[in-house]
Amino acid sequence: MKKTILCGIDSSTTNTAVSIYENGEFKSYKLFHLEGGSKWDRLDKMIPILTKYLSEIKPDIVCQEDAWKGVNADSDKCLANLLGAVRTYCLLHNCYYYKMMPSEWRALISKEKKGKTREELKTWAIRKVHELGYEEVNDDNIAEAILIGKAYVNFFADKED
Repeated sequence: MKKTILCGIDSSTTNTAVSIYENGEFKSYKLFHLEGGSKWDRLDKMIPILTKYLSEIKPDIVCQEDAWKGVNADSDKCLANLLGAVRTYCLLHNCYYYKMMPSEWRALISKEKKGKTREELKTWAIRKVHELGYEEVNDDNIAEAILIGKAYVNFFADKED
């Protein structure tokens, strides 16, 4: 039986986390951290790092958090470029690409109240991955990447029921 590889991605120019699922089962994660320079300088470094990693993993599906926040137009443009780079990778490598808004993937994880502030949402994500059994994860970027992948799996599990 062919393995289906899914990557869940929580991306930014400073911290990009990737979770890996094999046939719907969580396997591992990777965090890429960049410091210094402008967000555009980091973007120019993050894109080749991330696409090289995807080339090594060879995913069949990538589910990435949609980046539009509406707070800072320059940051939104930068994150849109990162989304576009991953989408382009997928198009060139026959990989299905899907993006989810944060509210969408969070609802597929739990119907409970999640919080409103950024800090509350980060704490919620870490708590949820601990509940899934990954107590070693204490980084919110990694936690969110794991949950983004899990949300995609849950989306299709719900359709099969």
